[in-house]
Formats: sequence, structure tokens, C-alpha cells
Amino acid sequence: MLGIQVEISRGFTELLVECDSKFAISLIRDGCPSTHLCYQVVAIINIFVNDGGVFSWKHIYWEANQVADLLQNMVFH
Repeated sequence: MLGIQVEISRGFTELLVECDSKFAISLIRDGCPSTHLCYQVVAIINIFVNDGGVFSWKHIYWEANQVADLLQNMVFH
């Protein structure tokens, strides 16, 4: 969520999120109840889109995401 908020605050009007979770993508695409843990993230994305932003998502396989996970772990540890 923080990454999306940072990019929006920097003035980006088009965002592409690659994700290895089809369930997460379905929450973004189809919405989720306000009691769901991801509700705030989905709400931020919806506000971004309603304000004219372009939000795209792409499913990638877990194996393809391993490099990104490794880099993220190096940065945050």
C-alpha cells in the first residue's frame, strides 16, 4: 500500500502493479467488503481511478517475482 501511496503523491497518473496473487487482483478488480484487511488499499486505488488515474494490474507467476522479492528483502533487512 505504501508504494501506491508514494507514487500517487509524486503525481503519477498511471500505475501498473504486477502481482503473483490472483486473489489480490480479484479484490482490486471486483472490490472487497469494508471489513476486509485490504479494504483501505482497494479504496485508495478506487479514489485514484475516480480522480482520472489509470490503474492496471498484471498477474505474474511466483517464480518471475522471486527476483523482486529478493531485492525487497535486501532493502528492508
